[in-house]
This record gives sequence, structure tokens and C-alpha cells, in this order.
Amino acid sequence: MPRHKEGYSQLAFEMPDDVLAGSRAAAAAAGLTLTAWITSLCAETVGVEYTPPKLGRPPAEPDPPPPKRRGRKGRS
Repeated sequence: MPRHKEGYSQLAFEMPDDVLAGSRAAAAAAGLTLTAWITSLCAETVGVEYTPPKLGRPPAEPDPPPPKRRGRKGRS
């Protein structure tokens, strides 16, 4: 069995192809993954607050500036 996050359970179910296609389109329009969109619907139905994660990877932190070069000391 694949691993899952702490406090989460996995759920598998069958869905008609046309419903799945419509669900994917609705999730994309909402900017969510299909999993997040379905979880939001379920949470709303049972009255539980759920904030879905944003679609895509979080923005990377900018690279730190390169170290400043020190000039050579004068030659004698």
C-alpha cells in the first residue's frame, strides 16, 4: 500500500468517464487538482472547513547573491 500523509486516508472509487471529464474541467477552472477539488466538495457537504493547496509547486526562494570578490592587494 502506498504511503500517505499523516492524518489523511486514501480513497478509491469508480466514476463514469463523462463525470470524470467534467470534474477535471471544473477542477482546472478552479485552479485545483482533481483531488483537492473533490476533497473540497466532500468537506463542504459534511460541513468541515478545508483549504485546498494551490495548484503547482510553491515558488522557489531566490538564490542568495554571490559573494563579493575581493580585489587583489597591490603587487610590490
